[in-house]
Amino acid sequence: MDWVDEVGKISETREGSSSNVITRINVFPSSYEEVSEIIKFAIKNNLKIYPFGKNSNHIGPNVNADIGLSTEKLNRIIDISEEDLYVTAQAGVDFQYLSNVLKSHGLQIPFLYSGTTGGFASTNLPSILTWYGYPKDWLLGAKIATGLGEIIKSGSKTTKFSSGYKIWKALSGALGWLGIYLEINIRLIPYQNFHFEEIKNYEEYFKRRPLGIISVKEGNNIKIYAVIRGEGKIFEIPKKYDASIVTVRGKEIDVLKEIEGDYCVAYYGNGLIRCNGIDVEGLRSQFVVIKERNCASNCFGYNYEAISMLKNSLDPNGIFFNIFQ
Repeated sequence: MDWVDEVGKISETREGSSSNVITRINVFPSSYEEVSEIIKFAIKNNLKIYPFGKNSNHIGPNVNADIGLSTEKLNRIIDISEEDLYVTAQAGVDFQYLSNVLKSHGLQIPFLYSGTTGGFASTNLPSILTWYGYPKDWLLGAKIATGLGEIIKSGSKTTKFSSGYKIWKALSGALGWLGIYLEINIRLIPYQNFHFEEIKNYEEYFKRRPLGIISVKEGNNIKIYAVIRGEGKIFEIPKKYDASIVTVRGKEIDVLKEIEGDYCVAYYGNGLIRCNGIDVEGLRSQFVVIKERNCASNCFGYNYEAISMLKNSLDPNGIFFNIFQ
């Protein structure tokens, strides 16, 4: 019997993906136990797994894996604490839906993201509300599936938790390479509206305590916007980019002026510039440049020994697809 038929006995299976993510089959587990069984089956049969939510924000190399594991059916909002300001949600919950539910409680996660809650945590992309940092800074704890098929709990529901290794934070930004988020505790703040105001001297706007400052460059035209509390003008910023440029925090707008591209956004204070239409390899001699889309290999341009050590600990069999080629 083909291994595909065997997987079908564990969880719902559907036809695999094509394009930049190629899988033979996709599986849709409805419980943590099914996730664990699928991983253990993959270990036994020497198969590769590519975890995803909606697969709408793919970053990194093109994927060719045996099994695509979707968290789509793990889609419950488990707990919302208005008193302690946290939400516990499964990884497959649509992030925009979660945001709307939280808004009805007068609460919010101060990020804009299109995808699942697990994707929000895994990609670790900053929001235009840049003063709030990265998703990693808002994750309080999580239930995680490791590459051994173990379901572990790391962290807590409050910011006071400090014991043990912060595995739940290590997974943030690793794009499913180290493990799979199953359930996440996320810090909340009271809900607030915001809008954009174009500025000439962003230092003056620090006195107004903005939610963030971004700079947008189209061709040679650069505009700087403060993100201000209250109602007003909102404009759309692209959700997909060719590359990210990592630079010194506070120098993003200065660096942006040196970058030639079709469209770039600098997130002031986050050390990140995201661009379309730039010379990735040419810029790597000056900056850390991460190629986000349409890359077969060397998407990230660097390697860390620490992340290899984490990989060996959490996924020693290399079950999860290797994004850091």
